[in-house]
Amino acid sequence: MLTVSGAVGGQHLVALQARDSASKPWVTLTSKYGEPGAGNFRLQAPSPGTRQYRLYLPARKDLDSAALAYATGVTTSLTRQSIGYAKFSANVVTLGQSVTASLYIAPGTGIRTTLQRWNGKAWVGVKDIVLAKGRGSYTFKTTARGTTAYRFFVPSTTYGGRAITWTTSASLPLVVR
Repeated sequence: MLTVSGAVGGQHLVALQARDSASKPWVTLTSKYGEPGAGNFRLQAPSPGTRQYRLYLPARKDLDSAALAYATGVTTSLTRQSIGYAKFSANVVTLGQSVTASLYIAPGTGIRTTLQRWNGKAWVGVKDIVLAKGRGSYTFKTTARGTTAYRFFVPSTTYGGRAITWTTSASLPLVVR
C-alpha cells in the first residue's frame, strides 16, 4: 500500500488525490489534518495499481512556497504483487529426490509466473507455472549436486483494471547432496 508522508507547518487539511492517467480527473481518496505543532501527516492510498498521486491543500497565505510546491507535486507509484510465500518443500535434498517449488501471491490472480535458476551469470527460466487463485507449484527431480539459487518471476499484469508491475521473490537456495 502506498504511503505518502511529509510536513507542512501548522495544522492544515491535506488531501491525497489520485488519477489513472493525465487525461483523467483528480479524485480525492482521503484527507486529514496535519498533526498540530509538528505539521506532519501520513496518508495511505486504499487501492492497488499504478496511478498518479498528489497531495493537495488549498492555497494559503501562511504556507511558504516550498511546502505548497511539495504538497501539490505529482508522483507515480508502481504497485507490485505481494508475495505471501515462495518456498521449496525441503531446502536440503539428496540427488534424485523430488522437490516442490511453491508460490503464493496476492491479489490471488491467475497469472503465468516463471521459476528461474541462477546459472552463475544470469537468471534463466526453468518452468512456467500458471497460478490459480494466486497459488501454484512445480515438482521436479534433482539432477546435480551442489547449491543452486532459484526464484520466482511474476510478470506485470492488471487487477481490477489497474496496472501491477513485475516483481521477483527472494532467492531460494536449494542444496542437493
